[in-house]
Amino acid sequence: MEALDGPDESEPVDEIVNGHHELAPLVSAVKDLPERCRQVFTLRKVYGYSQREIASRLQISENTVEQHLTKAARRCAEALFDQPAAPRHAAVFGQARRRMRAHADRE
Repeated sequence: MEALDGPDESEPVDEIVNGHHELAPLVSAVKDLPERCRQVFTLRKVYGYSQREIASRLQISENTVEQHLTKAARRCAEALFDQPAAPRHAAVFGQARRRMRAHADRE
């Protein structure tokens, strides 16, 4: 997710729009996650909570937090990488995919 920085304000509008279009499958994938999985993912990736903080806040184990994050990462990766990417973003998505798969494999 770190590789998917926000748009550069100096980019032409069409490139910004294309970037948003390419991320639409990710937004859809997050919306389609089971509720608890979506909560965990959002707390971690949007708000930056640690796994321990999420576990405490949601009253679940850290292991359960890890399982939800793994499930969310897999579903988001599938949504992103099963779509054709613009050549300009292909390398970034490829790097992110390798990192996410490596993380999921360690789990």
